[in-house]
Amino acid sequence: MYDLDFTDIILQSYPFKICWEFLEEGHEGDYNPDDPEDTPLLRFSVDKWDPEYQEYAGIQDGSYCTRMPINTPRKILYYALAEIRDGLRDDASNKRYLESMSWLCPEDFKNPGVPSNARRIGNG
Repeated sequence: MYDLDFTDIILQSYPFKICWEFLEEGHEGDYNPDDPEDTPLLRFSVDKWDPEYQEYAGIQDGSYCTRMPINTPRKILYYALAEIRDGLRDDASNKRYLESMSWLCPEDFKNPGVPSNARRIGNG
């Protein structure tokens, strides 16, 4: 059984803001607590500072459900936010990169000394 109470985690790093959130998603769409095979999964969203409106706004194709369960240790979630941030480009489309980040899972952060691209090999 999972505790479904999750407080969003946000990393602001100009010009981006990245957030972990729980939107009641699971492996097959909506999380089903009656299915013992299902897991509540976290989603990340990326916003970018809009100087015209003086606020952050969601970027196109900037929100993805991941393989990070809701009970992932916060330390790993902070590492993952930094991982996402480090690959963002201010002057280009981030769609492919962010799609690849949707494969993140806690096991990717078991060896934090290993370069991130080596950790993701084989994740899709």
